[in-house]
Amino acid sequence: MRMPRVRTCSLVAVASFAALMTLSLVGCGGDALPPLPEGPQILTGTLLPTDLSLLRRGTHLLQIGGVDTYYVESTFENLRKYERKTVVLEGTLSRNVEPTFLPVLDVLRVVDVLGDSQKKWEIRSLNLTLSVPESWSAEVQEGAATFRSLGSADPLVRITRGTGAIIDVSGGTPIVLGNARAMRIIHEATGAQTVVVERGEETIVFSFTPGERQNALELREDWLTLLSTVSFSRENAPSSVAPGTGSGAVAGMPCGGTAGILCPEGYYCDVVNLQENIGVCRRL
Repeated sequence: MRMPRVRTCSLVAVASFAALMTLSLVGCGGDALPPLPEGPQILTGTLLPTDLSLLRRGTHLLQIGGVDTYYVESTFENLRKYERKTVVLEGTLSRNVEPTFLPVLDVLRVVDVLGDSQKKWEIRSLNLTLSVPESWSAEVQEGAATFRSLGSADPLVRITRGTGAIIDVSGGTPIVLGNARAMRIIHEATGAQTVVVERGEETIVFSFTPGERQNALELREDWLTLLSTVSFSRENAPSSVAPGTGSGAVAGMPCGGTAGILCPEGYYCDVVNLQENIGVCRRL
């Protein structure tokens, strides 16, 4: 992938032999690069993923008015969940490793996500609530729910009730979903995912099938967002929590992760890293 740069500039070597390896950056037509705005900035644009590089900073690109304007990175926000969305970002600007590359916006927080209306669904037959993009259509039946993305007749997300334990699901990764123990299975060949949630004597199965849709990557982010909004009612909830999460646990305790650590009674796992399913316990 070609790296976006600021205006092409020339490098003029210092004539002295002693300073042969010292280069001074001169802007096109002799103009130096303009100074960057100082202090916190509020910027609105489309956040796009970009290739990681050893030559420059930035995990994402911010397009403003359809133009690649800044590289973006953050130690405070999980930017992957906002990919291909129009976002309002607060952060500070700095030069890249090489000044000819686009400057870097260090994001302090995501102020808003525009045009990303969500609709909350309460599926009583499954004792759960969740939120999906408002443009998705839904078909809710006894013990099942099916969601379809805009313009597609094929199911994208299907939720069904099952029975039995999930501890021995082959190839799965333990996670926490809505403060319940779950296993996630990723089908690399197709991009499909299955999440099986343990709820007392039954299981709830979430199936994500993007198929060959052109916007499969965007739909995957919507799927991860959907999972982060799932909340179960108290009915059929397990009577105990995982080891290490007893009554001494307090708000802010780590949860989720590869071990599927649950929070104690009265708390839920607020997942802050959707890729690793890592969160912190917060009061209900």
